[in-house]
Parts: sequence; C-alpha cells; structure tokens
Amino acid sequence: CFRMANIDMEGFEKIRRSINPCYWEDQKKGLIRNPRENVLLFHTLIPGVLHFNTTRIIHVNPTDPEDLTRAEREGRQQVMEMVAFLKRHFECFAQAQLIMTAARAGVRESRLIHGEYTLTEDDVLSGRHFESGIARSAYKIDIHNPGGTGTVLKNLPEGVYYTIPFETCIPKEKKNLLVAGRCISATHAAQSSFRIMPVCCCIGEGAGIGAALFVKKGVRDLRMVDPGELRAILQKHGALC
Repeated sequence: CFRMANIDMEGFEKIRRSINPCYWEDQKKGLIRNPRENVLLFHTLIPGVLHFNTTRIIHVNPTDPEDLTRAEREGRQQVMEMVAFLKRHFECFAQAQLIMTAARAGVRESRLIHGEYTLTEDDVLSGRHFESGIARSAYKIDIHNPGGTGTVLKNLPEGVYYTIPFETCIPKEKKNLLVAGRCISATHAAQSSFRIMPVCCCIGEGAGIGAALFVKKGVRDLRMVDPGELRAILQKHGALC
C-alpha cells in the first residue's frame, strides 16, 4: 500500500473512471510490470490524499528471507511505477507527492496450522454458526492470484455472517498451545476471508480469553476449556461471536 498527497481531488473525480483503461493500455505496452488487474484506491479523511492498495508481488515464498527481500524491492519498484504512471497520464496528479509506503511487504498467507477443526470455504459461504464460535466475519472470499493477474471474489449473501470456532486455534496433538490470527486452521479459500485485520483481532481476543480460562481452571488440555463460558465472557465484553 501507499499514499499520495496534494492531489487535485476535483480533477480526480472527473478522470477516476479513466484510470483503469489507461492502466490496461500501459500494461499491454509493457510500461506497467505490475500483474494486478486494476488500480484499487480509496479516499481518506485527509483532504487531497488517496490510499492505494494496488501492488501485487507474485511467486514469493513468505518463509524464505531471500524471497521476502526480493518482495520488498519489487513492491517498492511497483509503487514508483504507479506514481510515474499517474503523473504521466493525469493532470490532477501533476503536483502530487508520494507521502507513505507500507513498512514492509504485506503477506496475505503463509503457513497454517492443522487444528482440531479446519474452517472451509463452504463454512464461510453458507454462513455457518458454531457453538464454539469466538469471532464473526461477513467478509467475502478474496483470493489474490499468487501467480499473476486475477482475483477470485465470492460474496456472502446479504446479511449473512459466519463464525470461527475455538477449535481452529488449537493445533492437533498439542495440549497447551493456542494459535491466533491468519495462521489458524483453515483451507486456502476460507483463509482469504478471515485474514483481514478486524477479524484477526477478534480471533486474538477469543484465543486470549481461552488461554486465561485454561490457566484459571487449571486444566491440562485446551480442549477442556468450556466454549460456552468463553463465549459468555466475550459477549460480556461486547464482542460479537
């Protein structure tokens, strides 16, 4: 991600629908190396500032430090490529400045645990509710092609959400280990839905309270933690689970 400031926003609104067609033309000409299929951008609360989520770094092993170093270089090159593209084609960006890039390349998925339960794409899209649910999500399946262009998007029906069970945080054959965040037990497709930060925060809160109950009750296995009691504490704190 990156941000640009000092943009002529009135001019931007006039040309914003022209950005993607122009981007596609430059891709065909070889002027854009970024394999992403479109330019994704957002307004911010700061006048004249836009936030861009439009880089894509492919063929990276996120467990390999050399690959991650290459990803850092490639990501920043793509940012500069995008800034040059916008300035080259659109007058509203003529005086714009790059003011921020992400601190590091964002990794959407790496290793996942094999847990007591593995969340699936069907669980997500059907809006399955678990008795041991510790977090909710209504975010879509959102798979960014790790090998090139294209994004798979599958929306949940309007008003539908699914829950994430406590068992997805417990690795198989481990009695006293909890895992939280985007690395819990799930399929590739399901992970593309709950990996977003708000949901990961909720999973972390649920796992944290589960760990506290494990210690407080003096049990020997996390599977002995009462999910009903865990959910009651979460709900008392205002959590939706």
